[in-house]
Amino acid sequence: MFRFLFLGIFAFFIISCGSEPRSYEYDTSDGDSDSDGDSDGDSDSDADSDADSDADSDADSDADSDADSDADSDADSDADSDADSDADSDADSDADSDADSDADSDADSDADSDADSDADSDSDSDSDADGCVNIPARIEAEDYINFYESDTVNEGAGCDNGDGVDLETTQDAAGGGCNVGWTVANEWLEYCIDAGSGGNFSISARVATETASSSIRIEIDGNNVTGSLVAPTNGWQVFSDVGVGSVAISGGTHTMRLVQETGDVNVNWIDFGAPDGDTDTDSDSDADSDSDSDADSDSDSDSDGDVVITPLQSGTGGSTTRYWDCCLPHCAWGRSSLQVCDINDNYIPQDSVVSSGCDNGGAPVGFQCSSMRPWQVGPNASYGFAAFNSGNCGDCYQLDFGGAMSGKSMIVQVVNIGDIGANHFDLLIPGGGLGYMTQGCPKQFPGVDWGTQYGGWALDCMYDAQCTRQKCEGAFSNAPDMLAGCHWYTDWFQTSDNPSVTYAPVSCPDAIRQVSGIY
Repeated sequence: MFRFLFLGIFAFFIISCGSEPRSYEYDTSDGDSDSDGDSDGDSDSDADSDADSDADSDADSDADSDADSDADSDADSDADSDADSDADSDADSDADSDADSDADSDADSDADSDADSDADSDSDSDSDADGCVNIPARIEAEDYINFYESDTVNEGAGCDNGDGVDLETTQDAAGGGCNVGWTVANEWLEYCIDAGSGGNFSISARVATETASSSIRIEIDGNNVTGSLVAPTNGWQVFSDVGVGSVAISGGTHTMRLVQETGDVNVNWIDFGAPDGDTDTDSDSDADSDSDSDADSDSDSDSDGDVVITPLQSGTGGSTTRYWDCCLPHCAWGRSSLQVCDINDNYIPQDSVVSSGCDNGGAPVGFQCSSMRPWQVGPNASYGFAAFNSGNCGDCYQLDFGGAMSGKSMIVQVVNIGDIGANHFDLLIPGGGLGYMTQGCPKQFPGVDWGTQYGGWALDCMYDAQCTRQKCEGAFSNAPDMLAGCHWYTDWFQTSDNPSVTYAPVSCPDAIRQVSGIY
């Protein structure tokens, strides 16, 4: 009898201990296989094409992403956080997740985890006990709680919520699992958000289209808080971020509605960035940087001499890309007093220039001066130059960044009038990709490997800052201004991939005018 009793106890012990324990895989890779559509607002011809592109797409496309570099990482933590926790966790999520959700989160969460979602959808949001997503967070477009759909048939493939909303497996290089597509004017999707104690949040949407002038808007409790967000026209699966830098949202829960104003806009996700802090101080000196704008922008120096750019009270949502092609800028062809340099980066009279470094014309040949690289002027402030398709040569604009760059601002002066999309700034950043015009930099810096044409070294390095920095140093050891601009990208700009902006025209700071020569 004791033998059978012993065998029974032993068998019970084996069964109890033999169960496989629940485990979690934490993916710490950056996962940034984003494609960059770094366009080129170039110089000497009217065909200043800034056709933005993706490394995996046609050369005329623009896959701007704001994905998941180390700099973009939100504070991802515990894989089994409570549903009320604002510390987003990551359990078996794709490497592209910013605010990663828990695959084993409480059942009240509306943020779908990878364990339950179709097509390994990145579910980048935490939900509270009421099923509302705690912001700041990323909300996947397919995680809606209510909708209006014009028909009952899902036109997509690979993703289906069983309710007729058109979903498909996304080809966005930044990930996301599924995107909403086949949209029609006035269709909408609703989500519940919890703003905690409230504050100013950046809002951006990851969008794609082939139809010009297609737009969406985002409403909070029935109020339009973003205005019309126009999707860049680069292809149905070439996604970009469009949004606004600062929206005041009161504390508590709210209904967020994504509205198709025109239809024909694919949507991958909506990002709510961290509340903006007041970057101004009480110790502002009279050393005004002369950027008090029509849009109430203000750029002052604090007690340490750092420039403080006050966030815009209102503005227009836009997108960014980056490039550096070494070509003579468009605005240098008799259109302004823009400084011009020769092949050795020495200033030369603009009226003496016969051809651009991107042409095969006669001498003297003009190039982009490397002094026109971006530079930091305060902890959250920078100055620089850009291509823009509106306004005039020499105009300045304040850019308040969204997403992972939320809280930072930049003032840029227009030196190229490029054939790029509406509300689109192509930032001059050394090493950011040659863009459309590839002839100039190999002439001025022979032997340098310039990396991916649209995206540059950051794309080659999968947005790893150390790798990108090493490529900068290898290429620009004898070009201090170019090296400084490249370091600015890895440091202050956080190796970010084309963040969205809210922008408005401002007066140009003297520091920018002194570099460009345009007064």
